[in-house]
Amino acid sequence: MSNKLLIVGTVPPPIGGVSVHVSRLLKYLKYKKCSHIFFDYKKINFRIFSYFLNSSIIHIHANNPFFILFCIILSSIFFKKIIITIHGEFLYERNGLLHNFFEKLSVKFSDFPILLNKKDVDKALILNKNALFISSFITPYNEPHLPKNIIDLVSKNKHKSIFCSNAYRMNFDKSGNEIYGILELINYFNISPQFYFILSDPSGEYLSYFNSNNIKLNNNILIINSRHSFYRVLQISDCFIRNTITDGDSLSVRESLYLNKKVIATDCVPRPKSVILKKGSIDNAIKAYQSTQQNIFDKMANGAEKILDLYNSIDKSS
Repeated sequence: MSNKLLIVGTVPPPIGGVSVHVSRLLKYLKYKKCSHIFFDYKKINFRIFSYFLNSSIIHIHANNPFFILFCIILSSIFFKKIIITIHGEFLYERNGLLHNFFEKLSVKFSDFPILLNKKDVDKALILNKNALFISSFITPYNEPHLPKNIIDLVSKNKHKSIFCSNAYRMNFDKSGNEIYGILELINYFNISPQFYFILSDPSGEYLSYFNSNNIKLNNNILIINSRHSFYRVLQISDCFIRNTITDGDSLSVRESLYLNKKVIATDCVPRPKSVILKKGSIDNAIKAYQSTQQNIFDKMANGAEKILDLYNSIDKSS
């Protein structure tokens, strides 16, 4: 690229869908020898102004619409092209009016807003004709292996169906609803010893909650509360459960399908065709999983390829 590219986002730790996506995008750009600068907005650094000044294309990855709008204003001052990726559900009603108002402004005034599912793209196109749908999935590369003690624990339970789920941290919406639906899953698997359940809890907040509330976990539940690759957890599991009440384009759903693993997910946003939709209790969804013989999985396109194409098209038109 002839123009300078600035990526604004964050990378693990902590581990979350946005940070993993950004980390993989940076690896992909390095692999493709695409010159770029990375700015981690979670680390206080007043060089952000010089980064903006010396870049031509700026791509923002963040969940905070106030911060995104600040970046858009800064980019406009310096006459830069700005791309934003909305990583959550666009205009999720439970985020509140103020949050959604700033999110609308961010989409309207960015040059190219990227949305992660087609329902959100339809909403964004009303505000910005350049809105694009690009999947959050980027092909994993060189993921760290799980510790041997975890592998050994899972190996002892290989005779059971192994389910897994994950949560960036213990989050609730403004109405007090748990976003990731982990408590429902724990309650279910605690009385279902015929299954094995792995919870990826890198923040440790769920384990702390269980301990402080004297919630006993049976031996068929494993909580991994240290930094690890959830992609490796998916590899040793039979089925991934995405029990969220809101979503963008779950990276873990895409990773599961890439690995030809079955997926149970809520229908709060459009899902790939091979996903088993949870429309009632988790018990009904598990029964649907057990009766599903389908072994044809959606093909997962590498979203990084489309992102790089976008960078190059902007660069050529500049």
